[in-house]
Amino acid sequence: MLTAHPTQVNRRTLQYKHTRIASCLERNDRPDLSPEERETVIEEIVREVTSLWKTDELRRRKPTPVRVTFTCELRVTFACCVSSIM
Repeated sequence: MLTAHPTQVNRRTLQYKHTRIASCLERNDRPDLSPEERETVIEEIVREVTSLWKTDELRRRKPTPVRVTFTCELRVTFACCVSSIM
C-alpha cells in the first residue's frame, strides 16, 4: 500500500484553499456583480483567509497507523465514487 507523506496532505489542503481564494478574488473583480453578490463574495474571501490562517502547515504529531489506514480507505472510496460517476 502506498500512502502520501502526511505533510503532502496538508500542502494539498493549502493549495485548495489558495485556489478557492483566487476564485473568489476573480469573482470579486467582475463588474456585473450586485452589491449583495459582492458582499457574499467578500464574506467567502474572509472565511477562506481565516481558514487558511488557522491551518497548520505542518503536522506536529505523527499520524497513528489507524489514522493512516482510515485516510487511505477514504481516498480509495472517494476514487471509486468519482470513477463510477464518470
